Amino acid sequence: MGANCHTVGVRLSPIIDAYSYQTKSTFSYGTHHPWLDKNVGDAATEVDPDVAWEKNLKV
Repeated sequence: MGANCHTVGVRLSPIIDAYSYQTKSTFSYGTHHPWLDKNVGDAATEVDPDVAWEKNLKV
């Protein structure tokens, strides 16, 4: 039961799926929280691979 999407390939980073947990998501799981809004966006836009991985782990 529930929505499922098989239209995307393998994700290079775990944070890619985390956008659905943000307030601005059009497909929400009901997990809205200011901490997620701040930290998911921050991790997703990090360009340094080592720093990005640490931010992924934090989320």
